[in-house]
Amino acid sequence: MAGSLFNNYPFDIPTEAFPFVRFKQAFAAVQASIVHLQGVPPARRFALVPMGPPLLPYSSTCKAVFKYNPAAKAVELVVDRDYQTGDPVYAWCGPQPNSRLLINYGIVDESNPYDKLQLTVTLPADDPLYKVKRGILQDENLSTMQTFDLTRPQPLPPMLLPYLRLAYVTTHEQINQIEFKEGCAALDSQLEQTVACQLASHLNKKLGGYKHPLWRDLETLENPNSSPRQKVAARLTLIEKSIYQGCLDAVSSCAPCLDADGAPKPAVTVKFT
Repeated sequence: MAGSLFNNYPFDIPTEAFPFVRFKQAFAAVQASIVHLQGVPPARRFALVPMGPPLLPYSSTCKAVFKYNPAAKAVELVVDRDYQTGDPVYAWCGPQPNSRLLINYGIVDESNPYDKLQLTVTLPADDPLYKVKRGILQDENLSTMQTFDLTRPQPLPPMLLPYLRLAYVTTHEQINQIEFKEGCAALDSQLEQTVACQLASHLNKKLGGYKHPLWRDLETLENPNSSPRQKVAARLTLIEKSIYQGCLDAVSSCAPCLDADGAPKPAVTVKFT
């Protein structure tokens, strides 16, 4: 849209007078006043309500939603219960993870039931058993590039380990023993070590990708001199690191990586993202 705008009206928007810093300020002001309407077509989902979002707190668990009233031609906050004088009023911010809430509303909700981190596993197409594995995955409504949701209540998705067992097996005999059931038994110790060590390695890389360790986030939140911006950022990264750590702990409890350095190199190269 920006490209066509400048191509059609190259001289109507003087970029010299509106540098990038000022654009970000204007964009933030507009973004802070946008609400997501419920029960309308996608083309009419967004509304600009200047005195709404900046003054109204949001919650991922409340039931009050913004709706458009065609009779009144107005955007209204439809509440789900009676309110007494002095009761705080919250608006539902939609099914968004905290990373989106921070961008869209500037908040991080620790009780957000929609918060998640995604882990995508891709099977290599040059695997000699690729077609066989793809057929089994299709029967389980899974794909060769599968995304799993990691959440705080369930940091280790139930199908992740069976999926990785199938990904790393190298014989038809092993494939026939794979079961896509929660809590199913491991096939053999070497395969379990491969699955555990490869998954643990990826999770540790994700944790190592943050600028600060988890304890620094706790320190920031407890520091009275920390700015609101620092605290909301620390709250987000603390939750994300807790999810990754929870998945790592769950893997260690059911299929521990006993020797990451001495673990055999897998014959199949599975991609984690």
